[in-house]
Amino acid sequence: MVNDGSSGHKTAALSVLLVMIFLASSLSQIPMIVGAGNDGPDAPIIAEFPADSNPTPAIDQTSQIESILNNVTEDLMHEYIQELQDYGTRYSYAVEKNYKASEYIYNSFKANGLTTFYDYFIYIRDMRNVVAELPGKTASDEIFIICAHYDSISNTPYAFAPGADDNGSGVAAVLAAAELLSDYEFNHTIRFIAFSGEEQGLKGSAHYASNVKSMGDNISAVINLDMFGHNPDPGSTTIRANLNSNVNSEDLADYTNSIAQKYTSIVQLDVTTGSQSSNSDHHFFGPEYPAIHIFEDQFSPYYHKTTDTIDKLNMTYIANGTQIAIATIAELAGLNSTDLAPPVPHDMFPVPGTYGRENTTISVVLKDPSGIDLANLKMLVNGSEISPSISPAPLGFNLSYTTPVDFIDGDIITIRIIANDTLGNMLDYNWTFIIDAIYPSLPSDFNIELVRTEMVKQGLVLDISPSGYDDAHVIAPIVIFHDNEYKMWYSGYDGSNYRILYANSTDGINWIKYGLVLSLGTSGEADDSHIAYPAVLFGDGEYKMWYSGYDGSNWRIMYANSSDGLTWSKQGIVLDIDDMRAYGACVIKEGEYKMWYSSNDGITTSIIYANSTDGMIWTKLKTPVLTHSYEGDHDDFDSTLPSVIFDGGEYRMWYSSCAYGDQYYRIMYANSTDGISWNRLGMAVNTDGTAYHVTQPSAMMKDGEIKLWYVGMSAGAWRIFYANQTGLEAKTDLLISWTDSSSPDVEYYELVRASTPAGLYGAPRHQRINGTTLVEYRLGDGNSSNYYYMLRVIDRAGHVSQHPLVIGKIGMDTPTGWNLVSSPFLEGETPLDTALSSLSWQAAFFYDPTAEADHHWRSNFSSRPAQFNNLDSMNSTMAMWVSTPEDVFVTIGEVQNITIQLYSGWNFVSYPYHEEKQVQDALFGLPYNKVDGFDDAAPYRLTSLAATDIMKPGFGYWIYCTSVAEWHVEQP
Repeated sequence: MVNDGSSGHKTAALSVLLVMIFLASSLSQIPMIVGAGNDGPDAPIIAEFPADSNPTPAIDQTSQIESILNNVTEDLMHEYIQELQDYGTRYSYAVEKNYKASEYIYNSFKANGLTTFYDYFIYIRDMRNVVAELPGKTASDEIFIICAHYDSISNTPYAFAPGADDNGSGVAAVLAAAELLSDYEFNHTIRFIAFSGEEQGLKGSAHYASNVKSMGDNISAVINLDMFGHNPDPGSTTIRANLNSNVNSEDLADYTNSIAQKYTSIVQLDVTTGSQSSNSDHHFFGPEYPAIHIFEDQFSPYYHKTTDTIDKLNMTYIANGTQIAIATIAELAGLNSTDLAPPVPHDMFPVPGTYGRENTTISVVLKDPSGIDLANLKMLVNGSEISPSISPAPLGFNLSYTTPVDFIDGDIITIRIIANDTLGNMLDYNWTFIIDAIYPSLPSDFNIELVRTEMVKQGLVLDISPSGYDDAHVIAPIVIFHDNEYKMWYSGYDGSNYRILYANSTDGINWIKYGLVLSLGTSGEADDSHIAYPAVLFGDGEYKMWYSGYDGSNWRIMYANSSDGLTWSKQGIVLDIDDMRAYGACVIKEGEYKMWYSSNDGITTSIIYANSTDGMIWTKLKTPVLTHSYEGDHDDFDSTLPSVIFDGGEYRMWYSSCAYGDQYYRIMYANSTDGISWNRLGMAVNTDGTAYHVTQPSAMMKDGEIKLWYVGMSAGAWRIFYANQTGLEAKTDLLISWTDSSSPDVEYYELVRASTPAGLYGAPRHQRINGTTLVEYRLGDGNSSNYYYMLRVIDRAGHVSQHPLVIGKIGMDTPTGWNLVSSPFLEGETPLDTALSSLSWQAAFFYDPTAEADHHWRSNFSSRPAQFNNLDSMNSTMAMWVSTPEDVFVTIGEVQNITIQLYSGWNFVSYPYHEEKQVQDALFGLPYNKVDGFDDAAPYRLTSLAATDIMKPGFGYWIYCTSVAEWHVEQP
């Protein structure tokens, strides 16, 4: 539900740039479906409404509707709302999540035998309503609509907008109506509609209502359900019917109340007529059509918040409100039959046509409003009748069966269900799946590294002008180094149009603007509205530019050439649209011309690859080479506007991407050996308070330094900024990588993360990954938390193979001065510089009890000649005194079993566990009588530990033993 008195329109809508991108497609029109029949009308139930009538039913309509209403249970409503809430958000601009929710609604309608389709429209992004129809059986063209909006919003809409009340409650009512009424025939047509874009100002219903009005559809009543789940104790016994701007809407509200009174033994709610309102989807059906909005009597305090969750709802109130809506629609449409449909199978598992494990549990939910005759129910597996487990489910039963003997790999399994409802309507249904009994092979080379993907921001380098072609925005830079200077072509916006301008620089930071070099096409040409996103190369004695032209409807990639980079000759379109829009090209020449460009399919933006021998005729690889990642990543929404360089043996790509969680664009980084299969390697430029979007990178490798010009939103305008990376920066990220499993049926990998190895087997963070890398942003150097990882590979049948290795990272704060550290990850003798790479250390000391007297201490001072140092390596058994400024000690590697030789007397050793333990537990069975641990507040930074004190990973300890022993540690 939108705010009272507001359209909910986001006037800024991200930015001019994003609006530019999303203007690239046209409005789709889906024709409405009109039912037909051959029976005539009869007298109305109430004289004032409806305007015409239903034939006298040959059945007891009242008792049949009572039977239908009795199936509207709290459990049924809870099931629907929970499913909708589980999408996390249904925000209209979070297109993928919104589309998944609409797909669930579509499939629910379709499973009930209804004619179902998507009704597409555009508002900033592509959106879609879901429409289903139950055709009437008479010659009447009357149509009755029951509807609700399925999109949601909150204070963090991209991340979490559960929308249980607003408007899971309304959608649940429409889904229940579809499921229950589809088993019957009615005199008049019923349409079930789920609208999108309501929270942006009723956009979905406005689009739909405009269509049906223009087509002259005879809509006789619209019952819109929006927010009717909040009814706290003491609960209200009324529900409101707010009115459309149509006098007949009040008649419809009165009629709805009379229906509630007619079925009062079931419903037990009164309908009170509210005032006219324009804040829900009934609004745009006026003034032509009567429409009401069913609404809760007590307004929810959780409205448009992340707290609008299912636990806040009154399910009895929702069930009663749904019963009123269903009874009203059923009476208006005129029930023409008893239940004519057999039970309907839902949620078949394994899914028909897919794969099942050798010991899979087969299950199906059978639903029927009239009830299922369990006495005549049969379930057959490959022709043999079995006895399934049967448990109640809303409107029916769940049947499940687990084979006592494993199926054989490659077997085709046929499941047959024979079931009657209590009226004798019979279902005879079967589906098949294939047995995959082979577990996937394990991936290899499971590894963890410290890496650096983030660039160092250097600030603003090209601002907007006081006046002229770039006085509103400067965007989309492309920078090359030629003739001993940096040359930049960029897009300037003057408040009306984008054009391409030029600037040059001797250092890449201080730029001199030249001005306009490529202007708009003439009216009717493909670039007559905007030209932007230049990509420039110099070769064969000329400058070559691929740019994006916009004609008011679509973006296309066009080409121009120049002898000096200033005066350009346009050569026309070189990469046209097909089923997706094309813009924002990056072009390199590596043997042949290679292009990566942005393409939006109406849902999300992805990066497409094309190649060419001459730069004019291109061959597209239509499958995206890089699309959005998975939920929770910084690039889980769009991947767009790439910049690619070829650096010896690999391609490097910087690209723009958006996260659901906050809607901000960031610049991400990926690499590839062939330019087609890309590994995501993390974030290169993050957003901040001065540029809350960072996007449109132009990358260059020069003299061992990565230079990156990019666009940031600052003070209401897009401006061009600069960042770089010299290779000397701290390695702030963790790169988790592995080599692909050799199994051909791998569906995905799952990386499990926890703060201890034991925590990997509890309820840790799971992340689904389709590639073979994951970069954990800013969890490397400078991060003092501990992280451990376990890798699983999942095949098409759901088999899980778990990699035997656990890898991880230990981080610990080191105050200025001497610190006592160790690393249980080190494999063999590791150079000291490598083992202590995260620290700016000046000196290191190790105590060796096996050395000759007076030579137990070995040392290394970074400031003295190497020949005077007698400590040059470290291993997993050693503790180390290290002198360092305030810093963070980080160590990474594989979790391994460790054996430490303990000598009689003092031992200066690593703590080999990866779990914190009390001294008495860690050293259980060892002949020790004293343990000293690090304490930066103590005089010598050591303190004696009691039996119950805690020992921690990453720290070293002094242990005094009374005899020789081995400390053997088996990791979990």
